[in-house]
Amino acid sequence: MLKTKLAIVLMAGFVAFAANQAKAESIGINFTDPTTTTTLNDTTVGNTAGAPGYVQGSWNNIASCSPSPCTPPSSGTASGLVDSTGTTVTGLGLSYSADAVGTTAGVAGSANLTIQDQKLMDGALKAESSGDDNVTITLSGITAPIYALVVYFDSGTAGTTMHFLVNSSSIGYVDTIRGFSQGTNGSPAANYGFTQVTPASTLANASTATGNYFVVSGLSGSSVTVEAARTGAQINAIELITGTPEPASLGLLLLGLAGFAGYRKFKRA
Repeated sequence: MLKTKLAIVLMAGFVAFAANQAKAESIGINFTDPTTTTTLNDTTVGNTAGAPGYVQGSWNNIASCSPSPCTPPSSGTASGLVDSTGTTVTGLGLSYSADAVGTTAGVAGSANLTIQDQKLMDGALKAESSGDDNVTITLSGITAPIYALVVYFDSGTAGTTMHFLVNSSSIGYVDTIRGFSQGTNGSPAANYGFTQVTPASTLANASTATGNYFVVSGLSGSSVTVEAARTGAQINAIELITGTPEPASLGLLLLGLAGFAGYRKFKRA
């Protein structure tokens, strides 16, 4: 009888934890360059794309200004955003502003963007010296109690220094790599790929931080704002990741583990 009770406690804890994990959602927003509208250099993502562990489909392609060609500054709002399953996320809204919109120089040498990740890392909101050197993106109407934010950025020049802030707190200075540059006829370069800047919360200066995306976890609140605040900085895309285990479900998981430990102890006795 005792073994049965312990088994039930163990199963309940793990089932509750797994159910909570299944609720995880990913909302991806790709900033496109509406001035590149031909089939070969279209920057809209039509399939799955993203860094390892964050690959998703159903990207929200945001035309950064309309009509084209763009006249800086670029700003706008969007609603009706969908998650990775294509389901509309009720109440979630987007607002953004930037000095300019454009493409990452050299993402594909022939402008033949046949790889979805290249499309993701091409169109971008940009900070320019002719403006206020700032890109600001805000997601509002977030209902998840805790969430993470993935921020993608690239540059046609390796070593371009960018300064990022999340909710007005400095994430740090980052030297970009050319992870998606210099492709030919839709083929990636030798250095093709994503490189995560870690740990994002302790970046000190550009000399020790390189990459083309970072992740900030443990965020809370109904809105989140990310900024790129330096000449030459840009933001290509962002992802909002919800479904981080809540304290209650973590408690159930610990209860299940305790039950498992108790069962093993009982079995040895």
